[in-house]
Amino acid sequence: IVQWDDNLNSNEILAWRYVDRKNPAKSDELGNWTQLVVRESQEAILFKDGKALDLFGAGRHTLSTNNIPLLGRLMNLATGGESAFKAGVWFVNRASVLDVKWGTQNPILLRDPEYQIPIYVRAFGQFGIRVSDSRQFVVKLAGNKTQVTCGEVAEYFKGLILSRMGDMIATYIAR
Repeated sequence: IVQWDDNLNSNEILAWRYVDRKNPAKSDELGNWTQLVVRESQEAILFKDGKALDLFGAGRHTLSTNNIPLLGRLMNLATGGESAFKAGVWFVNRASVLDVKWGTQNPILLRDPEYQIPIYVRAFGQFGIRVSDSRQFVVKLAGNKTQVTCGEVAEYFKGLILSRMGDMIATYIAR
């Protein structure tokens, strides 16, 4: 059975690559009749040969691969004991994370356009994250990681917001 690891903090993790806790080295060797269990707020993506193939919604899915036991054992002999039929599964948390806070660590120095006096401005706020396209999210952000956390994505967006904040405030003041 391949499913989300209950030991993970599902509020913090947005995407996680399946790892078999009993045998981590064999996590990507999925055989015929493997049961994939996807929860309501998740999607699962099957990767084979480095490509995102199938997207699975909530429910129990039976995976059918080319890994037929007898043929698989013969192929394993030819490949030094490793399965020639490897596939990985990524789980994506589709629940919304609404309490991501951001703010300037230090005041931003701006100049009043009319009087040319320095003004120190601080900004802060809150935003939410929700994955809308699971396949794009994993392909573009995950890379070779085993998980993508809310904190990592939030830091990226905080950086974007803060890098543009000074220009936005200056434009508003100039009006």
